[in-house]
Amino acid sequence: MTNWSVIIGIAKTHLLTKMKSTVTAALGVTFGIGAYITMAGFMTGLNNLLDGLVLNRIPHVRLYNEIEPSKKQPVSVYADFKDAFNVINSIKPKESEKKIHNALPILEYLKTQDAVKGATPQLQAQIFYLSGSIELGGMLIGADIMEETRLSNFNDYIVKGSPEALRNNANGILLGAGLGR
Repeated sequence: MTNWSVIIGIAKTHLLTKMKSTVTAALGVTFGIGAYITMAGFMTGLNNLLDGLVLNRIPHVRLYNEIEPSKKQPVSVYADFKDAFNVINSIKPKESEKKIHNALPILEYLKTQDAVKGATPQLQAQIFYLSGSIELGGMLIGADIMEETRLSNFNDYIVKGSPEALRNNANGILLGAGLGR
């Protein structure tokens, strides 16, 4: 059987006779735990912020039509070069469109899947903004604004106006803050 009164007496004697060491140790442990809690909270908040900025602003999966070089190059049409070793530089892609063929049936199929939270079509084009003699490169993105708002925190980034107002205006446009200035 343990004699608690003896153990507590010994601990009390050591703590009270070496008060400076006791206070230093207590403050060190307190500071260490406080620093750990602060850093854990900071990292959790930073991770949540980055997840919100990165994962909710870009699609998790993006489907697109990859344009590849033609399998049959003009040199392979000629019989004289059939058995020769041909080195072709600067292979040009065959004439094909960038759009996805049968995009609407694919979109409807994706929307029926239980694992898919949502799917929305999007149109992207590189453009130039002209302001007097200044040309700025940019990206024009067309999307279903209400579906984008439902699937992401898109509404948090709109400073003036609303997604509903943008949807109801056939010539509506959403500008970034830099371009607006």
